[in-house]
Amino acid sequence: MVATDGLAVATTRFRIEDLANQSPEVILQRLVDALFPNANTREEALARTSVAKTLERWLGQFDLSNGDLSVLDSTDLSDIPTLMREYLTDYINERMNNELLNWVNMGGELEIAIELSEGMREYVARELENVIENHAKVNGEVDWIEDSQELAEKLFNEAYALLEQPEPQQHGDAGDGSLDGDSSNGEDDS
Repeated sequence: MVATDGLAVATTRFRIEDLANQSPEVILQRLVDALFPNANTREEALARTSVAKTLERWLGQFDLSNGDLSVLDSTDLSDIPTLMREYLTDYINERMNNELLNWVNMGGELEIAIELSEGMREYVARELENVIENHAKVNGEVDWIEDSQELAEKLFNEAYALLEQPEPQQHGDAGDGSLDGDSSNGEDDS
């Protein structure tokens, strides 16, 4: 909405016109409340948290200390795919961390969960790019954002499968797939 119609139209639509001269924290909270007014389920709560993280990084690009929100109008349609990638990365990462916590509560090893969690966001971001690229190859230059929920679910399921492996710390594949950014497994490949 900001990208297509400008901030004034977006704030009017979401009934948050009174953001001028507010702190960045208040602006963030009001935007999140406008996008996700209710988080009644676990999935909605994770989505809300993810939107908040994405919007916090987005707002961090702008100097809002003087209360001038017109700087947000510099966001345009070309920024939307990046924001969607950030949101999907955050969303899948939040879901995976939630599942890791459940896994530990059901007897999974805390050290392994911590190791997986530390590299999860980078792994998800990298794999999301692969999923988007493969989706574009199969479907042509179809706007992947329209299929973002489906793509996110596919990537979440692939990442979740890591928890089902007998030895979660050994999860590399031909596409690297490691969560800690280190594709080596300590063995000599020669």
